[in-house]
Amino acid sequence: MSNDTTLNSERLMLDSLTSLRFLAAMAIVVYHIQGSYGVPIIPADVFNLEQGVSFFFILSGFILFYTHSNLQGSADIVDFFVARIARIWPAPARGHDALDVAWLD
Repeated sequence: MSNDTTLNSERLMLDSLTSLRFLAAMAIVVYHIQGSYGVPIIPADVFNLEQGVSFFFILSGFILFYTHSNLQGSADIVDFFVARIARIWPAPARGHDALDVAWLD
């Protein structure tokens, strides 16, 4: 195994940043459900949950760029976008299906 491959595989491990991304996603969830389901309303001066969205998107963009910075050529870029769409598309499609079923009932 070459040093380049070893370096690349070590580079892809961003567990601590992924953990921060999870915390940002949880801040977004808590922001949206506060006042419901027994979650108290948290004053903005204690913990500003509105910043969770910005932090999540900035951190996600950095992680995507960092892990896929070795894309070379249009074929790699097309493969990247196909993989992203294949990963993201099923969730909205299932949501649309659920709305169709609910609408028909």
